[in-house]
Amino acid sequence: MQPRTGNYRWIVCSLLFFATTINYLDRQVVGWLKPILEKEFKWTESDYSHIVMAFTASYALGLLLFGRLVDKIGSKLGYTISVTVWSIAAMAHAAVKSTFGFGVARSVLGIGESGNFPSAVKTVTEWFPKKERALAIGIFDSGSNIGACIVPFLIPWILGMYGWHAAFLITGALGFLWLLAWRYFYEIPAKNKKLLKPELDYINSDPQESTNIELGGKWDVLDAKLSLTSARIGPVRQKNDIRRWNNSQPGHPERGGSGPPLAPKCCRIRTVGCTCTSRRSCSTPISTACHSCCAR
Repeated sequence: MQPRTGNYRWIVCSLLFFATTINYLDRQVVGWLKPILEKEFKWTESDYSHIVMAFTASYALGLLLFGRLVDKIGSKLGYTISVTVWSIAAMAHAAVKSTFGFGVARSVLGIGESGNFPSAVKTVTEWFPKKERALAIGIFDSGSNIGACIVPFLIPWILGMYGWHAAFLITGALGFLWLLAWRYFYEIPAKNKKLLKPELDYINSDPQESTNIELGGKWDVLDAKLSLTSARIGPVRQKNDIRRWNNSQPGHPERGGSGPPLAPKCCRIRTVGCTCTSRRSCSTPISTACHSCCAR
């Protein structure tokens, strides 16, 4: 039976779930208010498509920007900036007076909301061991569908009670309520005073990844290159050694002699790495004679 380690990490996961729920709730509001807004601002289908495209393009760009930013400043501050920007942008929809104004508000909303997933995924890697990360990501990502399911019930009710301006204001304000909980509960595990030591040890229980494999791979490549170089140079050295031995003999044609038999067989088949101290001939078999009669 696994000892109890604490459940604070699941509180953090629930914060990610609610942030994702609010994220998708805010982006769905304009779609449900479209019949009202197109009469209010005399939108054409082309106008509405441009508003939607402004959000989509900004969201795509924001993913790249926030991914880099969160890696530099951390998930706590990164999430704070993201939720602040998208909540202000969501509430700003209530103040715009033109189609262009809606396009600008949607663009800022897209940039702000794009920080949700980079921040949430980084938070999971900080707070969960590898064997629980897939579950944690599945839990917080389910908020995207929950948010889309809440909108059909919440927005018509707010619209009927308070009007379309309130729909943007109320849903945008939810982000600021979430920020209060985030700033209170969240800190990286090593600095979080609310986290018990057994749970901290469990979060950090993944074995440290060694760099020996990477270093070994580099040395293996170097060793292979050196072996290949030796294989290429070795035969050339053998030929040069045999030629020098032959040229050193008094009767060799190049030294004015008639040319006795060339070097003994064992000397002409010198192996790489063989160390010899004698040039005398021998009749010993090659397997045992290398170190005694090879040419230098």
